[in-house]
Amino acid sequence: MRIQAKTYDALIDRLLIHYSDGFLSRTFETIFRMALEHKKSLCSENTGVKYEADYKRFVSKELGDKLISDITADYLIDYASALVKNGNMKKEAYRAFKSVLNLTFGFAVTKGYVNYNPAQKMSNQDFYRICKTEFKSAEQKAMSPQQIEAITEEVRKRIEFIADCGDNAFPLLQEIYRLADKYSNVYIITSCRTTDSSAFMKINTKYRIKTYEIPDLTKDEIDKVAKSYPIILSLQQNKKYSDLLCVPFYLNLIVSGGFVEENINDENNFRNLIWERIICLKDKCRKYGVSQSDVRKNVERIVFERARSFVVGVDSDIVDSDILEALKSEGIIVESKNKISLKYDIFEDICFERYIDKAFDACHGSYNSFFDETLTRNIDIY
Repeated sequence: MRIQAKTYDALIDRLLIHYSDGFLSRTFETIFRMALEHKKSLCSENTGVKYEADYKRFVSKELGDKLISDITADYLIDYASALVKNGNMKKEAYRAFKSVLNLTFGFAVTKGYVNYNPAQKMSNQDFYRICKTEFKSAEQKAMSPQQIEAITEEVRKRIEFIADCGDNAFPLLQEIYRLADKYSNVYIITSCRTTDSSAFMKINTKYRIKTYEIPDLTKDEIDKVAKSYPIILSLQQNKKYSDLLCVPFYLNLIVSGGFVEENINDENNFRNLIWERIICLKDKCRKYGVSQSDVRKNVERIVFERARSFVVGVDSDIVDSDILEALKSEGIIVESKNKISLKYDIFEDICFERYIDKAFDACHGSYNSFFDETLTRNIDIY
């Protein structure tokens, strides 16, 4: 049998259908995923994000696992009726659910998986009559503590994902702003370094966004801290420490890290001290029965693996268990659902600096080797 098509993409689709016949799982979810991938090639990324969100909101596991050829119009009418009545669904939400159905079944009809789209037999007017139109009271709108906690955790995970995924996840952040813009009582707080603020320019011009810049600490603010901590008062007398003291992160580390003035010469020297004493637990390794070299290797493993994989956190089992507990106890790493990362991005910056500086010194002028081995192959900076 010869398989032909007018375009390359069409040929790939036909080959997929032909050779997957018999082992392709034609469940509603599988067909939805295929339809969504096809849709993404024809529409904006925001549209794809919305379809994904609507699928998660309205499609149960039972419906998702059901063979698409077994889904009838009667089944969809009963399913949608239950959604409308039990979920207090409004017209906009119903239309979003109907769009998911039409996308999936429309694709299935095109590919020959089913003969017709059963969603077309769902009368919109019938459902509009039973959709919720009245407004709930404040008491009825109130969520339980469990619901608030679940939503907070989900938002936190999604924001972390967006923050670590660069330009590819920008449409997700824009979608969050788009949804929040519909409600006067919903606010989104997005934080970044001042140098990264230009990345939000497109969003800033489109939505109602107020920008607040947090300046460095003033002399009066540092004076108040110095009254309680003698080391700050001592460092304040030397102008070479002024850049350190005006940064809250550094100020906190000086106060809490047990540093003495004699060991701090400038910012670079201080960052080296942070690496040795804070991140690699120089003075605390004996307390946990671990060596500093092993702590350093495990910290580098976390940082480099996170950079290679471009993920929010890495599996905690890549770190030795005793070192894992030490790093958690000392507040060097954070863990969520067996995924770990260094607590502060400055810690990661220092880790990269130390590794690159050491490799640069060791290359002895062999710069091609330095760029190829250290940057590209070892830690995948590019």
